This record gives sequence, C-alpha cells and structure tokens, in this order.
Amino acid sequence: MQIPNNFNIIRSNNYGLKNRTNYTNLAPLSKDTVSFKHNEQAKSYNIKNRLVQSQSEIKFITDIDELNKKYNNGDLTPQSVYEIIEDMYKQYRHVCEYAVKYESDTYDEDFLNLCIYMLICRPRQIPIRHQQSWIFRFSPTHSDNDIKERMSLNVSPNGDMLKKLDEFMSKGIYTDKDNNEKNINPIPFYYKIPDDKEQWGNRQDPVTLYFTDKIDDDTLNAIRDITAPYQRGILNHSEEAKDYNWMLIEKSPTDEEIDKLYERIENSNEVVAQAIHDNFEKHTFTSAGLFKVVSTMLDELDILKANK
Repeated sequence: MQIPNNFNIIRSNNYGLKNRTNYTNLAPLSKDTVSFKHNEQAKSYNIKNRLVQSQSEIKFITDIDELNKKYNNGDLTPQSVYEIIEDMYKQYRHVCEYAVKYESDTYDEDFLNLCIYMLICRPRQIPIRHQQSWIFRFSPTHSDNDIKERMSLNVSPNGDMLKKLDEFMSKGIYTDKDNNEKNINPIPFYYKIPDDKEQWGNRQDPVTLYFTDKIDDDTLNAIRDITAPYQRGILNHSEEAKDYNWMLIEKSPTDEEIDKLYERIENSNEVVAQAIHDNFEKHTFTSAGLFKVVSTMLDELDILKANK
C-alpha cells in the first residue's frame, strides 16, 4: 500500500505548547527502581558526556566574501532574512553532511505500520497535541516543568517503536538488549514525531524527546535498548559512544538565554527584528536548532558589520 508523502498521521486542534493541558491531577503509575553498580554508572555517564560533547554544530562563516554573498552585501529584506534562517535550519536539521538520507525498500510498510498504531491502536491514555508539522506525545501525568535536556533520534518510522516509547514514557516499562523486561523510574519526558511521510524521510532527527531533568544512566540506556532496532543513520561521531551513534543529546535553551537572544535581535537592526517578529513567536526559540541558527546568523552579521 502506497502512502502519499503529505499524508498527515493525525489532526487535532493546533495547540501551542504554552497552552497545553496540565495532567498532574492524574495519579502517577507505580514504578520500581533499578540500581546500577557504581562502576557501571560512571562508565555510562562518561558515554553520556561524550554524547553531549558530540553535538552537531552549524557551519559558521567568517570569510568576508562568503558573508557578502550570503547576506547580499548587507542589502536585506525581512523576507530574505527569513529565507536565510530557513535555509540554515534545513541544512542543520534536515538531510545534509551530518546525516544519511533514509532509503529503504520497506519505507512504505514502515510508515503504514506507524499510521496503523497512531490511528487505530494507540493507547487512549496518551495525550497528544498537533503543532504545525509535529505530533507531541505526553505522559498521562505530564506537567509543564522546564525542559533541561533533549535527545534527538535518527530512527525509522515504526509503530512498534512508538508503542515501546509510549509504554516507557507512561509506565517505565521496557525490554532491555538482553530481552529482559525492566521497570524503572525514567527522567520524565515527552516527545514529538513528524506528522507526514516526507518529514520522516528527509530529517536526520525525526524523533525528539524532551526531559525535565538531566538524563540519567537508567533512562539513557533504556532508550538506547528501545530504539536500537530502528536506527538508520549517525547523529554523533564519537568513537567512545559508537553504540549510541543514532542518538544526540542537546541542552535546551533556558528562559534567560532566550531573553538574551531576543535582546540581541532587538539591538541588531530593524530588518532582522521585523523578520523575527513576523515569522516566529518567542516560545519557538525553545527549539535548540532554531536558537543556534539565529544566534549564528547574528554572529555572522556582526562580523560583516565590523568589516564594512
């Protein structure tokens, strides 16, 4: 069965994240705790640090000729600024030098499997929100705590994987790499996936998980075991963390950092400020990718200005 590229998995009201319902009034599910030996814990945290250190970075241009070409010798319009931001974001987050384009003979079957789970088999206790081209999936006990870290995954679209992530997010239950069923207390998180086939195919990071605290050993390794069968490309190039190379951990921008970025935007020039205000809301800069893109653009414009 062929699934069209622009097929939307599910549609609901277009809620912004700041307007989502707080589910803290629901009773939390009971969970057991698994303790790790000290040496195992130290080794795992070292791997996590390597994951954090291997974050993909946006190409930063310092050559004046390249900058003049990119920014049309400083002759900018709000539309051209927006297009520059979009192009930089696509290079960073979509298929590019950091990623391997997903090509598979089972892609249609994989996506159909995911659609069946999303539309027919998904647990009704998992709250969902549709925002732009993303579907956010929450724990039944989700609350609006600040996000401390996020994890991107380069994985294939698969309903069985979503089912396992949902069960781990809501109950702490998963099957480890040795096929043993575990029940732990994961760091609370929610996650998002694309809502159409094309986005699943052309992004290097189609799944992003958002954590309310720093990711610990238990949670890191559980997500590794859950998603390993569905990995499809490399997000980090750390040799030490090669068994996790489809996973990438990033720090989320804080409110203070976002405020400072907006101050830079306001103090840059009217054209840049207008482009930002016309196309983005402030809370969208909780996106680590968008935050890095706009910060890099402002740095490049500062170099261009200093050399005029």
